[in-house]
Amino acid sequence: MKGVLFILLIALVAFGSAYKCNVNVLTSEWTEEDMLNAIPLDMVLNATNNTGVTVPACAPYQLCQTQKDTSFYTGDKALGKSVGKVFFKLGGSSYVCSASIGAGNLVWTAGHCLYERVGNIVTQPRWATDWVFVNAYYNTNEPYGRRTATKLCTTDQFYQYGWANNGIPFDYALAVFPVQTFAAFDYFDLAKPVSNPANQMYESYGYGQAAPFNGLWDNYCHSYACKEARDLPAPYPIGMTSDNTGGSSGGPWLIDVGSTSKKYEITGVNSFKYNNDPDQMYSSRFDDRTATFFKDIASANL
Repeated sequence: MKGVLFILLIALVAFGSAYKCNVNVLTSEWTEEDMLNAIPLDMVLNATNNTGVTVPACAPYQLCQTQKDTSFYTGDKALGKSVGKVFFKLGGSSYVCSASIGAGNLVWTAGHCLYERVGNIVTQPRWATDWVFVNAYYNTNEPYGRRTATKLCTTDQFYQYGWANNGIPFDYALAVFPVQTFAAFDYFDLAKPVSNPANQMYESYGYGQAAPFNGLWDNYCHSYACKEARDLPAPYPIGMTSDNTGGSSGGPWLIDVGSTSKKYEITGVNSFKYNNDPDQMYSSRFDDRTATFFKDIASANL
């Protein structure tokens, strides 16, 4: 019996969800001026010989279009209600990212939008503070107000390695809010793992703030995921055609799973680009580990 229990414990350690969380510390209130002065926190990697290995063609694709029709944010069943802009602080500086609603009290974003460890530069973990999410943000308007996270969670791999190669394939995170904070809004269920991203059309969203965008509106692109980041460890991040810019990190990658009408599920988040390929955006490959990550954090924060 002891042997069976020992094997079971090993299995739980090997296959259970591994994540780290931290309380969202509040140091000050965000003013509109603070929000406008916050800068993008984007991740740009140096290219190598195995950067962005192409798998079957990307086409058709659409580069980003800025959503300036306010019905995108406030209309009945508007998708823009479930996507938003994030404001947070790291190391005394104010930053912006993007995010989307994944449950009544959970918001998806990129790991680097709430936690930092840059190789040997930041040898100790540094969590974001003052993490605020404004869904349906547009042109400085906050039609549904702003909400402050209570807890910030990322994968164990990103917590350990951050922007080092072993961490980047796991650059995703969940921000936790009081129960039913987003009950009035639609949320994006987690999609089943996509077996062949090159044959899947993805729609990506995010508040790109670096030129030519200004961070005041959500931007929308679509493409097949025609590249894999083979210079990183598996599971290889996947790349789609997108000219979105800094500030869009953490914005959702969605797929339409509806049979008779559109129904979107999340299957990635804007994570990084390479310095020689500005029109390709990469995301962690959402897989069974992602599902366990989501399930365990959701169960622990009911």
